[in-house]
Parts: sequence; C-alpha cells; structure tokens
Amino acid sequence: MSINKTFKPIVLIFVLMLMCFQAWSTHNRAGEIVYRYVGNGSNLTYEFTIITYTKLSGASGAADRDTLEINYGDGTIEAITRVSQELIEGNVADGTDIFKNRYIGVHTFAGPFTYVVSFSDPNRVDDIINIGTSVDIPFSVSDTVKILDPTFFGVNDSPQLLQPPIDNASIGIPFIHNPNAFDPNGDSLSYELIVPSQAPGIEVPAYNYPDQIAPGPNNVITINQATGEITWDAPQRVGLYNIAILIREFRNGICIGTLVRDMQIRVEDTPNNPPVIIGPREICIVAGDTLEFVVTAFDEDAGQMVELSAAGSPFQVNISPAEFTMPPLGNPVDGDFYWETVCEHLRANNYQVIFRAEDDFSDFPLSTILTTVIRVLAPPPADLTGFYDDGLDAVVLDWADVYECGDSPLFRGYQVWRKIGCEGDPQDSCADDLAGRGYILLGETQFTSFTDDDFVRGNEYSYRVVARFAELSAVGNIELNPFTGYPSNEFCIEFPKEIPVMYNADVQVTDANSGEIFVAWSTPRPADLDSFILVNPGPYSFVLKRADGIGNTTPEVTLATFTEDNLVDLNDTTFQDVGINTIDRAYTYWVEFYVNGDDLLGTATPVSSVYLSISERNLALSLSWEFDVPWLNDTFVIYRQDFQLGDFNAIDTVIAPIIPTNNLSYRDEPLMNDSTYCYKIEAIGAYTADGYKEPLINFSQEVCAVPNDTVPPCIVDLDINNFCVDEELPNDQFINYLTWSLPDDCPQIDDIVAYYVYFAPTQNDELVIIDTVTVSEYTHVRTDNSLTGCYAVRGEDEAGNIGELSTLNCVEDCADYELPNTFTTNDDGQNDLFTPILPYSGVVKVEMKIFNRWGNLVFETEDPDINWDGTDMKSGKALDSGVFFYVCKVFVNSLEGVKAIESPLEGYIHLYR
Repeated sequence: MSINKTFKPIVLIFVLMLMCFQAWSTHNRAGEIVYRYVGNGSNLTYEFTIITYTKLSGASGAADRDTLEINYGDGTIEAITRVSQELIEGNVADGTDIFKNRYIGVHTFAGPFTYVVSFSDPNRVDDIINIGTSVDIPFSVSDTVKILDPTFFGVNDSPQLLQPPIDNASIGIPFIHNPNAFDPNGDSLSYELIVPSQAPGIEVPAYNYPDQIAPGPNNVITINQATGEITWDAPQRVGLYNIAILIREFRNGICIGTLVRDMQIRVEDTPNNPPVIIGPREICIVAGDTLEFVVTAFDEDAGQMVELSAAGSPFQVNISPAEFTMPPLGNPVDGDFYWETVCEHLRANNYQVIFRAEDDFSDFPLSTILTTVIRVLAPPPADLTGFYDDGLDAVVLDWADVYECGDSPLFRGYQVWRKIGCEGDPQDSCADDLAGRGYILLGETQFTSFTDDDFVRGNEYSYRVVARFAELSAVGNIELNPFTGYPSNEFCIEFPKEIPVMYNADVQVTDANSGEIFVAWSTPRPADLDSFILVNPGPYSFVLKRADGIGNTTPEVTLATFTEDNLVDLNDTTFQDVGINTIDRAYTYWVEFYVNGDDLLGTATPVSSVYLSISERNLALSLSWEFDVPWLNDTFVIYRQDFQLGDFNAIDTVIAPIIPTNNLSYRDEPLMNDSTYCYKIEAIGAYTADGYKEPLINFSQEVCAVPNDTVPPCIVDLDINNFCVDEELPNDQFINYLTWSLPDDCPQIDDIVAYYVYFAPTQNDELVIIDTVTVSEYTHVRTDNSLTGCYAVRGEDEAGNIGELSTLNCVEDCADYELPNTFTTNDDGQNDLFTPILPYSGVVKVEMKIFNRWGNLVFETEDPDINWDGTDMKSGKALDSGVFFYVCKVFVNSLEGVKAIESPLEGYIHLYR
C-alpha cells in the first residue's frame, strides 16, 4: 500500500496582522459560510454568504465590519459587503447584544476542483473559557467546495443551518442543541465536533472541549452523527464556550463538501429549569398522506410562561410546505404540526424538524428542543397479483398500470423482491427494509409486470414490488442518491403439485465402500394433473439420478426407473442408495418425471446430502456443514458419540438465520487434546407450502477428529500509521507505528505467544526479521530520515505453530510541505525570508521557480528551505512589494526511488517591504 499526502498551500494570517490583533476590538461570537449554485449550467458560479454573530456593545463597536474578506480558495480574495444586520437578542445598553450579519459575494470558479473557501476576522469576544485568551484569537470558518464534473454529478448547494448558533445552558442541567441543517439537494449529512479555527487550516491553540472544563463522569458532550443533535450532560462551570461543528455532505457515498459552524454556548448558574417538551421523535409517512400531530411543552417552574416554535426542512420545501400553529405564550402550550405530503417531497434522506420551547425567565431564559425525524416514503405499487403460467413454467406478476408518483422526475421504475414463505402479517409503517426481512432482489423493470422462472416447487413464495427513484446526471445517466419506496401488498403463491419434489438424502451408513443414503420424493397430485391427462397420458415414470458432490448434476448416474401405466399405481417414492463412499463425498439426487412413455414433464429440484467437515483446534473442534436443498432447513441438532456406550447424543442445537444459508458452523469446546470425538448433524426442515411431508429430517455422515493444536495462527491484518496518515502525530521523527489484529473468528486469538516483525526497504528487497514482540503493535523508529519501506507480520502459538506472513504492507514518504503566501523583508528578524512552514518533512529536493507579474523568472532553487530574500537572482536587486507567482515541484522518497509528487504546488506570494 502506498500512502501519499494531499499537497495544498494554505493561506496564513499575515505576520503583521498577527502582531496587531490585540489592537482590534473583540466582537465575534459565532458564524459560518453557506453557499448556493447560481450558474446557468454552463458556468460554475456560486453565491457565498458569510453569516456572523457579533457583539457591538462597549469597545466591540469599533470592530463592526461593513465588509469582510473572503478567500475563494483559487487565489482570489475579495472584500464583500454586508447586506443586512439585525439585533436578534439582548441590547447594547447592558452589553447583552447579539447581532446577526450577512455578507454576500458571487464567484465563478475556473473548473471542477476542491476549493477551501474561508474567511478570518480578528477577534473573538473575550472570556471564552475554553479558548485561552480568546481576546487574542482570530475567528475563522471555512467550507470545502468539492466541484465534481457537473454533467455527471450535478451541482451542489451547502446545507442551510436553520437554528441560530447562540444558545444558553445552566450548571448541572443537560444542554441540548441542534444546528438544524437542511440540505436543499437532498444529500445525506454527517456531523462531528472539531476544534475551532483561528485561520484556515490552523486550529485554535490550547483548545479545550467543553467537557474538559471541570471534567468528570457528569460532564460529557456528544453529537449525534446522523441528526446533529448535541448533548452536553452537563455544564459544570459558568462562562462562555465555543464549539465547532463539521458537517459533511454525501452524494452516492462520496463526500462532496463540508461546512463548519463555530457556535457559542453561554452557561450560567441559575435557579431556572428549562421547559419540558413532548412529541414524536420518529415518524414514517407515505407521500400523499397528511401528517398531523401535537407537540406539548410546559415548564415546572411556577409563574413561568413558555414559547413554542418549530423549524426544519418540511417548512423549506417549495410545494406544500408544512405548517406549525404557533401557540401564544402559556404553560402548558400545545402546537399543531400539519403537513400535506406530496410526491414532490420524495428524497433519499429524512426530513428533520426541531421543536424549541423557551421559558420567559427574565434573568437568563433557558430552552429545550425536540428533534423529530420524518421519513417520507414513496407510495407502494398497487394491486400486486400473479399466477402460475404452466406453459412458461413461470410465475407472472402484474400490478397497477398507473403509479401514484409515476410522474415524478425521480421515478426510475420498479424492483421485484421475493422470499420463501408468506408473511401474512400487516406491515409496519416503517417496515421497508425487505432485505432485512429475508427477501431477495429478483430484478428491476420499467414495466408493470415481471416473470419469475427460478423457483422451487414445494415452497410458497411471497412477492413484493417497490418503486425506485433517483436523480439522473446530465451525461451518462448516472443515478444520484437512489432510494426505493414503500413495499406493495404481498402476493403469495403455491405451485400445483404436478411435478415430484425431493424429501430425503439421508446418510444412514457412513463407510468408504458400503455407505448408504436413503432417498425419498413425493408423487404428483392427480387433481393437479387432470388437465394434462388428454395430452400427457401414461405410462408414467420416475427416473432417479445422482451426481457426486453438492449442487452438481453432472456427470449423472441413473440409479432406478419406476414405471406404471396409471398414475395412481406409481407409488415407488423411496430408494436406498448402497455401496457408496459416504466418508469422502456428498451426493446430489433428483427425480425426472415422464409421461406418455418418454415425454419429460418436469424434474424435481435436486437435493444434496448434508456433508460435515471438522477442523482440529487446541482443546476444541470446529464443525462446519454444507448442503443444497430446495426446502428450508431451520434447525440443526449436533450429535456427539458417547465414549463409554458408543451412542450418539444430542449436545446442542443451531438455529438457521432468517436469511437462508447453505453453510453453517459450530465449535465444540472445551475438549481434551489427543482424544477422539465423533459427530453427526441432524438437519430439520420443511417446504413452506401445505400438503408435503414434514418435518424433513436428514443426517450427515459421521465424522471423527482429534483436538490437537496443529493449526498455525491466522494471518494477521496489518495496519501502519505515521505522520503522513495522521497529521496529529509529531513529524520531528520518522516513525512507523505498526498495529495488527486477528480475524474475529480466529481460534488462536488467545493462543499467540510471539509475533515476528519483518521489514524490507523496497518491494524488491528480501524481508528480514527486525524484532519479536508479544503484543500486537510495534513502533519502528527509523534512523535514515525516511518512512519508506515494506512490512509483514506473522504469529507463533503455544504449540510452536507459525502462521503465514501477512499481506505485504508498504508505505512511502510524504511531503509534509506547505508554503505561506506572504513574507516581510524588513530586517526585523521575523519572516524576513520566504521559507516553507517549519518543520517540514519527507522532501528530498524541490524545483522552485518564482515569477513576477509579467511572467519573468526572478528566483529558482532546489533547496527545500528555499530561503528567498526577495531579490532578483539575476540583477541582485531587491524587488518591490507586490504579488509573485510560484510553481514548486516537490520530490520525495518512494518505493521506486526519488520521485516528484503528481501535482506541483503553485500559488501566489505577497512580498511586503
């Protein structure tokens, strides 16, 4: 495995500005950047909105910004103007003011790429207790705008955050908040708490998460990755806290962008208690139905009133948005949620509503929220029915020609699902996971009919149909964010009994030469053959055939033929197969049914005997058995032979999983090494249709084995970490951190006494042992200033068995090499030379070329330190302040030798005199 780091220059806050930050007044509380696509399809134009929440009272008023600089991540920095400012809470007179500011800029990108769009502003409000001296720390947030080829993947808008990022909490009381993100494109979102930033790519120094202030078991902050709900249980110290929320967008499983919100939590020690809110947390509804429910809020504190409000994605849709009746202040208060859902509301992901109840405590009001997740399911296809077509020997399914949401631009057709047996029970309103209920996908179709010719007689089958939806890319018809709807009614079918079905392939004698298997099958039902008598008269015959192995039908051997002129006389339905090797192999049997002498009417689905295998383990034996039968085996009884009496006794039972499988296993322990144990398996099952023999009981052959530790350890799964992989690891030393694990089902997990660690400098060199350890980790400190090399590990168990080498895992050096965008040549001893950001690592050499605005080369070097002092290398004269362009090719060690990274670094340098 080769590991390469992504190389991107980052924009640093100018050193001069860093030196002057304390001179700014402090005012930033919270904020984020959101964006939306505003192009016409032929360009990549986006509108960006910076939203800040600020304090203007006191000295902070001097820091009020009517413009902010936004960095679009492509070398463009633009001052954008504030379009609105509103006081949303408090007042300036007493210093409790919170102003919301919006700044809008429009930018067109040159082409698909990943752009980091950001803004930074000095400074934060003071006294944020989990951000050190916050008065000196800049405020910065950024979005990752990942523009894929829009003709294939469409365009993207960022999530819109509907809940303001300022909230109140009280000492000792659980705090709950939700940013209430709404994605207008229907992409899925995930949430994570991260360290806030002071500049793009630079975290706030010495940051503490809120639960690290007065830490303890009663102080834990978490975020729900799926819903974004933040729970802090519970604050322990009064003050201001800031947290940052990273929101990732996913389309077809691909991360297509990120958004960061920096929010503020104000904590006080107050006698006030937040309100209590009651309502549903999860609801499923079929598009076209109306959703109505009541949300109740009340406050336990006497004399307080409660305000109840709601916000969320159902209120943001353009067609038939939801309504919430805002009740007047009261205690308690009831709010009515009402939503007439329509097909236009269908989307791959859930809707979310945040109900918020806030009390009117004058000194410090508190609130609580209820997150309600609403899933809008596509309607089920109507009137599913079907029949068995004897001419096609197939099940023909049909359903309504008109589908309720068939006019949706997202509609893509239907999926047909089937399971063995019939459910019969009415479906739950959210029970749309057919695979989890044992159904298998038969196929997809654009039509309202489907033919199934792959079935087994003797079983009932349940069929359901779902509608399928997805957006389509402009080119290539790539489906984006696919999803399915609510399943149709169940159609259940039982086949006519005009063809025999197999009952038994029961091993009765285990022997290499004289083994015996009992075979049995059913007779056709005369009533089901009445319609065939005229065209398919007698004589009638059963022809029993056999093949070696499980599921094989070639080469076939004819074992017996039974013939009668009249069907009612054809009663031979059993056969004792003798003189066969039942130790070393399983067998497959089937019956062919002939009418009119030699006309084949049909063939019974083949059935195999159960074949048992045993693997020797230390103080244990691992049993596994396989089979291939047309009925459902649901129970398996494990028999072990008694040492004294020689009888086989049942020792345990294995129940088959809901999704049928033809291969199961069992581990018998503890046992005694060097002692012989003998086993056989009893498989118990039945066809799901009525009228057939049940239960169907078939035994495996008998197998004996001796527990003995002759099995080598399992192959380990090796992972390697270093500062190329994890940026939080120190890069002042070249260290590869090796960790490995055994598979969960490995029997030697507790039996390993040593691991051998192997290393080779390249893929072509021979692996040599560099150390032996007793734990599943190893730290390889390199003394050659390189991470490049290949590793493998294998284990040794208590019995001296040595396992195979793990898969070769190779790593390469990466260039932890970043360039600033400014330097000041003023001979003050700070930032006088243009150098990479120190420390850097993994770079052997560079090819650095710097050009002036007219494209003339003014400096070049191969020294990774660069050390440009701002002079023209040809004339030796100091260059004036200005902007210069650079291209830097970076070379690193690799498994093939020194090589350049795929994409050179390039960008702009601001030279200040």
